[in-house]
Amino acid sequence: MLDKLINFTCRDESQLRFLLGQTITADSRIRSQDARYVYRAIGATAIGRFVQFDWLDINYDAILAFYGQAGFPGRVVDLLGGFMTDAKSISEVSRLQSFLDQHRNVTSSFQVTFALLSLIAIQGGSGLGDSVH
Repeated sequence: MLDKLINFTCRDESQLRFLLGQTITADSRIRSQDARYVYRAIGATAIGRFVQFDWLDINYDAILAFYGQAGFPGRVVDLLGGFMTDAKSISEVSRLQSFLDQHRNVTSSFQVTFALLSLIAIQGGSGLGDSVH
């Protein structure tokens, strides 16, 4: 059911933002265990990965509050997965690195996740050749 909904809305940015918002709404029809699937499916689309990154950046504090300290790092990985995998331009890699740098002042449980994300971001940029350096 969710896959059909996401496929249907994958070109409509407002619908994608609505779906993302439902993942951090207490009375949502999207179950908590399905949020990870929503994040991965949206992040796998060309438009969705940018919408999702913007949504994460804007709603960072609300997402952290909803998932709490324990569940948050895994959700960030899910939310950034599509963007990290497909980042192809210098500006995309720079934006990802800037986001990671901005959120480094977090508890120790996040530091490991952000270190791994930074490594993935750097490796993702390696396909850009000398233009990244």
